[in-house]
Amino acid sequence: MTPHNLGNLKISITARSRHAFFAEEATIRIERQIPVEAPPVNIEVEQKDQTGYVGDEVQFSWRISGAVSAHVIAIDRDQQFDVPLIGGIHVEIDGIESEKFCLIAIGADDIQHTTKLSVTPKLLDVGLYPEELSYLTINWE
Repeated sequence: MTPHNLGNLKISITARSRHAFFAEEATIRIERQIPVEAPPVNIEVEQKDQTGYVGDEVQFSWRISGAVSAHVIAIDRDQQFDVPLIGGIHVEIDGIESEKFCLIAIGADDIQHTTKLSVTPKLLDVGLYPEELSYLTINWE
């Protein structure tokens, strides 16, 4: 249950017996003030820092509880996306620079909770491509 209005909730309960119309002491009234607070926000991300080769696609998956909305800011791309509380995004590695993202969850009390995500490209592994790099072993005279 997610609260829509934060603050104090006033509850008043009145109990009457069948004979309450004839005697004042046959009516009981109880009033209580109950504080309604925002639930704690929890962000769980499977893997916050990921790596891959240029052209690879990586996926960030998360589960956010206690929030009313969430969005991702792609810092290096200067873009912002609304995202579901349970889900993720796919990112294609398209350069040689690391890329950083902020996953922001907004609680019912309008407080923002942030988790940083990053993608780091791997450098070319010479052992994987011996045919293409064979010119490096040729004797040049």
